[in-house]
Amino acid sequence: MKQEFIIDAHVHTGWMGNLMAPEVDLAALLRLMDRLNIQSVICSDTRSITIGPEEYLPISRRAFDESKGRVFYLGVYDPNRPHESLEILRKAVKWPGFAGIKIHPSWHRTMANDRAYRSAWEYAAENDVTILAHTWSVSDYNPVQKFSTPGLFE
Repeated sequence: MKQEFIIDAHVHTGWMGNLMAPEVDLAALLRLMDRLNIQSVICSDTRSITIGPEEYLPISRRAFDESKGRVFYLGVYDPNRPHESLEILRKAVKWPGFAGIKIHPSWHRTMANDRAYRSAWEYAAENDVTILAHTWSVSDYNPVQKFSTPGLFE
């Protein structure tokens, strides 16, 4: 390898009121990437867990194009809307820049080991698609993490 580079596997764009992110647009992300010598990122627009996938995935696809292929993106699987989620993921997997599926059990209030995720696991396995999941320990200040503790992924 002639020149070192960094690939960040989990960044966000898009303002969402309950998350602290002072600069959330694509231009700010690209400036930060350049400053830190980050070659590429895999991005999940924070709006992806609150608005329908048919609305946010085209935004994410445009970010890939506008970044000249530096900002890859994830599609969110919502276990509360499994058919709609899979339908858009089936389309998005063919798009340039699509990097995989994101699940967020604590946001969707569905245990990570719930059968509601089964179609996401099967789709990912059948199509060789990566899944990114939020996992960490339960805490007093954030009890919803009980939905996505690492042990639930066994």
